Amino acid sequence: MLQVIKSRCQNCLFEKDRIVSPERAKEIIKECISAETHFICHCSTMLNSGNVCCRGFYDIHGDVIKKIQIAKRWNLVEFVELPETEKLPPFRDYS
Repeated sequence: MLQVIKSRCQNCLFEKDRIVSPERAKEIIKECISAETHFICHCSTMLNSGNVCCRGFYDIHGDVIKKIQIAKRWNLVEFVELPETEKLPPFRDYS
């Protein structure tokens, strides 16, 4: 079963309020695609598994990752709610 956040978090890597620089975001995405894995949402550490796919990554890059393709085909994707979290200051506030 592949768990995916039901909706993007407040600091999603794929939104303007991400907590890392745009350059680091690109590196993270490239590393995930290269390793054939998903990006783990930082908010998922509050969930039991701690290994929940970022919704932005799933939506944008899910079709190029084999394990996500398989999970979709076999109907093994579970969308999970995020617990309430405080919005973290975005990277751009530190520049």
